[in-house]
Formats: sequence, C-alpha cells, structure tokens
Amino acid sequence: MKLYISKKRIYLSIFLFFAIFCPPIIKNINILFFVTFYSFIAMMFNYRKELHEFFRQKAVFIFNVTFFCIIIYIFCRMVYDFFLGSRLELLGYVRHLYKICGAFFLIQPIAVYIVLYCKKHAVGFKSLLKSIILAGLIEACFTILMLISTEIRMDLLEIYFKNVYDSDLSYYDSWVYNERFYGFANVLVDIFGFATGMICGLSWLYFVKFDFRFLLWFCVLMIVPVTNSVSGVVMAALGVFVFFMIQIKNGKISKRAVGSIGLILVLGLIGLSFLYQNAAGSIERLIGNIAALMGSNDGITSYKILFSERFWTLPFEKKDLLFGTGHSVFSTGLDIHSDVGYINSIWLIGVVGSVFFYGMFIKLFKAAFTKSNMEIKRMCVMYAIVCFFVFEIKGITVSINPGLLIIFILIYAVLIDVDIPEFNWKGTQRNEA
Repeated sequence: MKLYISKKRIYLSIFLFFAIFCPPIIKNINILFFVTFYSFIAMMFNYRKELHEFFRQKAVFIFNVTFFCIIIYIFCRMVYDFFLGSRLELLGYVRHLYKICGAFFLIQPIAVYIVLYCKKHAVGFKSLLKSIILAGLIEACFTILMLISTEIRMDLLEIYFKNVYDSDLSYYDSWVYNERFYGFANVLVDIFGFATGMICGLSWLYFVKFDFRFLLWFCVLMIVPVTNSVSGVVMAALGVFVFFMIQIKNGKISKRAVGSIGLILVLGLIGLSFLYQNAAGSIERLIGNIAALMGSNDGITSYKILFSERFWTLPFEKKDLLFGTGHSVFSTGLDIHSDVGYINSIWLIGVVGSVFFYGMFIKLFKAAFTKSNMEIKRMCVMYAIVCFFVFEIKGITVSINPGLLIIFILIYAVLIDVDIPEFNWKGTQRNEA
C-alpha cells in the first residue's frame, strides 16, 4: 500500500512541477497548454461526478460566475474602446484579454484537476503540501546545478531563450544574467519568485507543524528566490510572519519555531557567503533591495522604483477612473509605468470593476478560511490570502501566474476538504500519501 501511495505522490509532484514551472522544453510552445488540456480531458472522462460536486459548492459557483462576468465586461470594454477610442492596436487588446482569460481558463482548471485527483485518490492535505514542496525541490535542483557549473547554466539559458523567445542570450542586457536567471522555467522574473517564495513559505509551515526535516528543505528551497527574485524572498518571509501572527492570536508561541529562527539566520548568513562566490550580483541586488525597504539605501533599486510616484499614476479622465480603459497602464503610450497590480486593475476595469474583482476573491478566501477544520489549513489559507494581496503591490497576481495556481490549489483543497471523501469511491481509503 505504501508503494502505491508513493507512486501517487511522485505523479502529483512531477505534474505540479510541470504545471507550476512549465519548463521550456518545446520551442515556441508553452507547456502550460498541454498541462491544461490534459487536466480538461482527465476531468471530462474520469472526474465528471466530482467536477459536478465541485461546482455545486456555493462559494466556487459564485466566484466563477462573477469572474466570467468580469471577463465579459473587459471584452465589451475593449471592443468599445477599440472602435470608439482606438487607443491601442488590436493586438494590444488581445494581449490584455489573454492574460486575464489565462487565469480563468488555463490556470484554474489545473488547480481544479489537482484537488479532484487528491479527493478521489485519498491524497490528504498534508500530502498535497508535500507534493508542492517536492515540485519546488525539483526546480531547486536546476538552480543548484546552474550555480555549480557556469557551463550548465549557459546551456540551460540557451535552451530557455531559444524555446521561449526564439532568440539567443543577447535578448537581455548582461546585468540581467548577473542578477537573476538561475532556474529552468517558462518565466524567470517576478512571478517565478512569487511561486518559489510561496513554496518556501509552505515548507516553513509544514516544518513548524509536523516535521523538523522540512527545515532543511526550506533552506534548500530558499536558494531559488534568493538568486532570482527579491519578491520571492518577501513571499517566503510572509510564511514566517503569518505563522507567528496566528500563534500570537491563539496565545501560544511554538518553541520549535522561535528556536529555528536563530538557526535559519545563522544558516542564511553561511549560505549567502557561499552563494556570493557564484552569484554575487544576485546577493548584492537582494541586500540592496532589503536596505532600500528599511530606508538605509539611497541608491536606485527595484523596490525604490516601485514606490516612486510614476508607478502609482491613476487614469486621468473620471470615466476611465471609474470604469477602466480596457487596457493596463503599460499601454498608455505615456511616460508612466507600473508593475503594481492594483493600479493596472484600475486602468483595466476601473474602481467599480476592481471592487467586484477583488471582492470575489475576498468572498472565496473567506469561505475557505471559514471551512478550515485544521490549524495547518487555516495557516495555509491565511498565507495564500496575504501573498495574493501583497504581491499585487509588486506585480499582477491574476494572470498566467504560477503563484496564482498555488493559491487556487490551497483554497480549493480546503473548500472541498480533500481529507474527507465525499463519496464512497470504489472503496478508496483515506491515507496520507
């Protein structure tokens, strides 16, 4: 029986690795399309009954109907703007629509398939967390190999640029390679850090609740965001923050967690000194941004730019402010720019649309938190909520975003309660894989 369950976890971990990181192994084709197509086919043929029950969940149904209505509104707003305003070329509107539709039609179905697989095959919530962490460890292996060998790194980056951008290493300036790109995924910028940072946070939560060995995995997983994305380090830190906030609220502090903080700091300093030998640019960038956040760095950093005035520019016309422009701030053609998800949402669908947009997520998150019947589930749901809204300050969460996939998985796994089989599926027993 143990061997059978282990096979499930291996399958789930490998599937999650391909779903989250979409390694660029096929030229000009994002493997995410194959993962989504496979998920659709699997649900249609093997999970029809479970899928029906999933959408009977009130919170899930309301969320999806609202999300679909918002997509229809965005489409109509774009059509209106294109024919009457003509602010963008047609391809510009298509790109914006593709990003928001991708979250609904590409990312969400994968999350639904994963939680239905867990529900049907007796893979509990703890085992699901382990599988997500294992998927992150697979990616960490690529990062470690790239740190060990410059030749391996250049070979993998050549594959990346050839298959993703149909270009060579000259696609980016040299400073970019000096500060990031230690990984093998379809995207190696902020949303890559978002996903890897969240996996680090989940490993931390699993460590403090269940298994001391996951502190080691936490340290290994941290190598990825440290060498690639400051945002990922922030996401990982939020996992520690959420745990202690819940502990303080409950009036108890874990001695294991408190003791491990000092150990992590020592190991972190040792790790940074080793990483500096092979990834000096990444470490300097990380330290510079942390110093900027603490107000002790007057130099130009990504986080200092993030909080500059031009990153928080709202639409100029009142009707655009209220109802949106049908495009993000990136497409204004003006000398303004913003990575901020909240600002881009206001440009896209206006303040009114943003209220409904973020409101539907708040309602979904509230339903999941209310239904959490284990402390680890409450922690993971709260962690997902905090990550969702904090990352919106740095980037766009609701897009073709691997971090959003992890959030959907956690929320839906709690909503349908993967630990309790709703039906008697061929005598399946509930066990931790």
